[in-house]
Amino acid sequence: LLLLLLSSAWAAVPHYTLDPSWPAYLPDNASAFTAAAVAHDSSMAYILVGQRNDYFPAPVLKYGRSGNLVGTLTMPALSRVAATSQYGIHGMHMSSDGQSLWVTDVGDFTLKRFDLEGKLLDQVGTAGHAGTGLHPLQFGNVADIAVAPSGAVYVSDGDGGVNNRIVAFASQADAVAGKVWWTVGSAGTKPGQFSSPHSIAYHAANDVLYVADRGNNRTQIFHASNGSYVGEWTCMRPTTPWGLRIWELGQLLIQVDGSSNSFSVFSLGRDPTQCTPVQSQNITPSICEGPHELAVDQQNGDVYVACVHTVRTVQQAGVLRFQAESVQKH
Repeated sequence: LLLLLLSSAWAAVPHYTLDPSWPAYLPDNASAFTAAAVAHDSSMAYILVGQRNDYFPAPVLKYGRSGNLVGTLTMPALSRVAATSQYGIHGMHMSSDGQSLWVTDVGDFTLKRFDLEGKLLDQVGTAGHAGTGLHPLQFGNVADIAVAPSGAVYVSDGDGGVNNRIVAFASQADAVAGKVWWTVGSAGTKPGQFSSPHSIAYHAANDVLYVADRGNNRTQIFHASNGSYVGEWTCMRPTTPWGLRIWELGQLLIQVDGSSNSFSVFSLGRDPTQCTPVQSQNITPSICEGPHELAVDQQNGDVYVACVHTVRTVQQAGVLRFQAESVQKH
């Protein structure tokens, strides 16, 4: 009921447009950078951008809403991917209390939690050892994280590698302890199977999870409480789901596709299996190649997109902002 009342403040589905002035500038001595993930901390009005390369010595950049760079997080506990020496960041999400940052680290097959100064608080999984085990817990190329307001943590484990599954923890404490609540998935094309579950998003209104089953070119839906299968979306085709996030207040699912270089918006309703496209647009490769993961400002619906391939101009960084227009802003 609360979500319905709040959503009434938005009379229509907003139209998203790229903000060419954001971010305001790049870090010193950087002509470009690649970004793998973004997280938005509404309580502090920061946009945290996880980047991979050595254009400057910090894996996470902290931007304000204005686009000004206000700080960096060095995060010495992050791994480097052996083949490329890039930072291992793949996905990011704020904790439910907004006091820490979850990061998937594909360089050493772990899920890590940092404080907002970049200090490692917890590490989940068996560092340096990809695997399928639950006792002790092992991840493969661990891709993304979703966090429910209750504190439940959901991990999509499988950007290639040995796993194609979702691993759920009933609370942050259980995640830290490696105490698995439920898990679902294996390699394949059937319902509940995956080919690279690349991103995951939690929808509070329906208590379901949307999973970007990238290799099968579909988005699968599961009950968040037990992992049971709900259905799938294919209406996004020919685009492919790479990154997914949900704007709860506007009841929208946002998708980015790094293969077609596109940004798409879908309306959410009471039936989570109903796939309703409302907007799709291409992203010019000269300003962003490979839109990878994203974050949504839950206050105003603005979307921040991480571009995983090198950006070749000094006018744009490895992260973009799409603004939600024709809606009431707060």
